[in-house]
Amino acid sequence: MSPQATEIELRKRKTIQFRDKNIQVHHSEHDSVTIETRAIQRVSMKPVDWNLVSLSALLLLFGGYFAYTTHVLGGLLFIVLGSWSLYRTYQNRYAVYIWTDGKAGPITIYPVAPKRCHSLLTSLIQQK
Repeated sequence: MSPQATEIELRKRKTIQFRDKNIQVHHSEHDSVTIETRAIQRVSMKPVDWNLVSLSALLLLFGGYFAYTTHVLGGLLFIVLGSWSLYRTYQNRYAVYIWTDGKAGPITIYPVAPKRCHSLLTSLIQQK
C-alpha cells in the first residue's frame, strides 16, 4: 500500500482513511476514531438482513389484510410500521464490521463503495 492515505466516502457525509499503520473514521470535522492496523482482528460485510426484510414485508401484508377485513386504522398502523422497518433495513445495507482488540463489539461503518472498502480492509489484515 502506498504511503499516502486512501480515502473512501461513507454514507451521511462521513469518510474513512486507510493509511499504512492505522485507519481513521471521520464522523465529523471534530470527531474521529483511529484504529491501529495491528489491532484489527477480523472484518466482515453483511449485504442485507434478509430476516428483517421478510418480517417487514409480512407486516405490510398483514397490515393490508387487517385494514381490508377488520379495522382500517389498525391495518394502517401495521403498514406504517412495516414501511418504517423496510426503510431502516435499506439504510443499514452493506454494513462493514471491524472487530478490534480491546473492544467488546465491532465498529460498524456504511461505505458508499462497500466491496472496495472490504477488500482494502482485508488486504490490510493480510499485510500485518
